[in-house]
Amino acid sequence: MKFGKKRSLIVVAHSVLVIAWHMLTERKPYQDLGPDYFERSRAEQVKRYRTRKLEHLGYSEEYP
Repeated sequence: MKFGKKRSLIVVAHSVLVIAWHMLTERKPYQDLGPDYFERSRAEQVKRYRTRKLEHLGYSEEYP
């Protein structure tokens, strides 16, 4: 674990406080963005990253 237990607890508590603050100031209910939100929002970056990883493993675009 990179951080200690106390630091991890602080990080999670901060996230909850930020969510609560946004809910109260915008007067909107909480809406979970989903586990793949960041992949969907940066789809092109993820595609390039995974392509490079496959090429590093020996695959190329010539394969069907």
